Amino acid sequence: MKKLITLLSLFLLLSTISFAQTFKIAGDFTDWGTNPIIMSKVGDTDVYKLTTTISNIGEHEFKVVVDDSWIDGSNRFFRTTEDNQEVTFYTRKSSEYWYVFCDAQEFYLVGDVVGGWDASKIQLIMNTSEKSYFIGDLTNGEYKLVTLAKNGDIIWSDIMENNFSLDDSQKYQITLDFTSMSVTAQYLGGVFDSYIFTDFTDENKRYSVSDFDGKSLGTFSTTQPLLIGGEISTYPRIFNGMTVKIYYKIDDDSSIKSFDLPWNADINTNDSKWQTGEGELINVSDGLSNGDHTISVWFYVAKLDYKIYDNNGGSYYVAYFSIDNTATSLYSNLINHSIITDGNQIKANFEGSAPIELYTINGTLLKKTVAVDSFEQADLLPGLYIIKINGKANKVLVK
Repeated sequence: MKKLITLLSLFLLLSTISFAQTFKIAGDFTDWGTNPIIMSKVGDTDVYKLTTTISNIGEHEFKVVVDDSWIDGSNRFFRTTEDNQEVTFYTRKSSEYWYVFCDAQEFYLVGDVVGGWDASKIQLIMNTSEKSYFIGDLTNGEYKLVTLAKNGDIIWSDIMENNFSLDDSQKYQITLDFTSMSVTAQYLGGVFDSYIFTDFTDENKRYSVSDFDGKSLGTFSTTQPLLIGGEISTYPRIFNGMTVKIYYKIDDDSSIKSFDLPWNADINTNDSKWQTGEGELINVSDGLSNGDHTISVWFYVAKLDYKIYDNNGGSYYVAYFSIDNTATSLYSNLINHSIITDGNQIKANFEGSAPIELYTINGTLLKKTVAVDSFEQADLLPGLYIIKINGKANKVLVK
């Protein structure tokens, strides 16, 4: 009786044990079933993965073997672009269906979002070593990521068993993450209200990009340089990881320069504004020769793999200006000058008329004017200041 109970207990114990399945990759590169390669489980997930070297360039086929049985369906197809190329294979079972693909396959977007479900509508998406993704304007509706068989037929369910949907017609990034074998859609948004300004406080020198394009900005010099800053609004309201810049070039010079537009404010629940701050405008005319010049400007916004260029359709926003550093009689009577401090004041004395610019030591412009014979500025905080008199810079300490 004891023996019968022992055998019954052993039977019940064995019946509760779940033996792990074995997953293998077989293909022309393994001589099919002769030398299939075992896949490894990815952490605590239900994904299995294998990275192996495919020795010869060209077209290849493969299938997944589960416990020495081939999974249903046709052979999967991929191309290698070089000899001895590393290829990673993935598989996962969901409900009663097997997902399977490798990172050397081509992946496509198909469905309502791209105008239809037949092979003529499919959109090839980008591949990296870790993911495949599509960025673009999509209409609302359902979609799938798919692969193609060697004969060009669509294989509908290797990546997604069911259709996914987008609620709105907007710009999206559709991403297939290889390691998790998951598909996500991220709404990316856009930009609006782009401005260029040459004076932070003068509204007459704040131009929408359409007004800036073709604008004559005036004549500038060493003492009155051309300064530019900018502003742009983005949606949706995303801050972390976003980069916003203004790019510019002078004349037809191939040298392109840029500066960052820092976050300025959240306009509402959906939008953000990015803007050059007061005192942070960039001198773009330094070192230019006398004569006529052009400045080409455009905006750049980036978040992850998503990039937007507000660049006038690739033609940029182009304005015109002149440089004239020829001495004029207006300030020719200036012979010498003296500068003193009196408490929290800076006092400068000179002969004749002169342009005056007063800056903090960090470059923030405090005062810009034309004075005759003298200049005073009161109510200054202790610290170092720079005062330019007719273009000549002087450091002054206020105690």
